[in-house]
Amino acid sequence: MKNEETISLFLQSNQNELKGAQHNLDGGYFGIAVSRAYYAFLYAASALLLTQDIIRSKHNAVLAAFRENFVKPGIIEKSYSDAFGEAFEIR
Repeated sequence: MKNEETISLFLQSNQNELKGAQHNLDGGYFGIAVSRAYYAFLYAASALLLTQDIIRSKHNAVLAAFRENFVKPGIIEKSYSDAFGEAFEIR
């Protein structure tokens, strides 16, 4: 599968997870909402990394590569990294 196709699939998964997070949040299922939000972060970060031909299979490796390649150089604001990391910890 080409990178463009995989990126598209990651972004579709991101959107599905965001919808699921909102649905669970609206229903008062806060723990599930956090889990869904975490996966939305994971899929978005994976898509972003793939634009640079970076593939990581472990969740903590995706977070680390996201921080190294996009947050550290100032491309993405640190607050997004912090939210991703917090969701990772409490998922």
